[in-house]
Amino acid sequence: MPRPSSEKYPLGGRKHFRVCDHPDCTLEGEHRAPKSSNNLQDYFWFCLDHVREYNANWNFCEGMDQSDIDTMIKTDVCWGRPTWPLGNNGGHAHPKSKARDASGKRPNFKGKIYDPFEIYEEATAHSAKAKKAKQDAFRSHPEMEAYMILGFDYPADELEVKARYKELAKDLHPDLNQDNPKAVERLKSVNQAYSRLKKSFS
Repeated sequence: MPRPSSEKYPLGGRKHFRVCDHPDCTLEGEHRAPKSSNNLQDYFWFCLDHVREYNANWNFCEGMDQSDIDTMIKTDVCWGRPTWPLGNNGGHAHPKSKARDASGKRPNFKGKIYDPFEIYEEATAHSAKAKKAKQDAFRSHPEMEAYMILGFDYPADELEVKARYKELAKDLHPDLNQDNPKAVERLKSVNQAYSRLKKSFS
């Protein structure tokens, strides 16, 4: 029965015999290994034992100094492609960009993101709507005045209120404000606001 055709044995015959590139070796070189890090597409061909020996001693960074190695690591992070800080070009469109607005003109990207599908605009509107709802809820909060006396513009939790009260009580302490009657009155308001909020948490 004839031997099946394959890449290694085309039409049943033995392919071209490649001798191992290791000196004094006459075995077949079936395994490739790059000759240098500067040209990874140019190969040595070794037998199994010698390709293992070659790989064990392979040093990709041979001949490089620390600066070259650092540069290689930096470029490898982005797969060797050029990069620049976000916004460094002022948001202008690429000269070869084919983007056009409804009038057929190239849009001005300066200072903003070109968003033809209004994805970011929708997210911004949603964020503004949520912020307004939070502010409206705060205005109708029964303890709003007490929060505002302590300097909050939102319904803070108990730990935040306690920390703010300690900070204000320390700053407004009579021993530090003996010649400041306004500080004394402010401290009274702070104490009352804190007592009111403390009750609301219990």
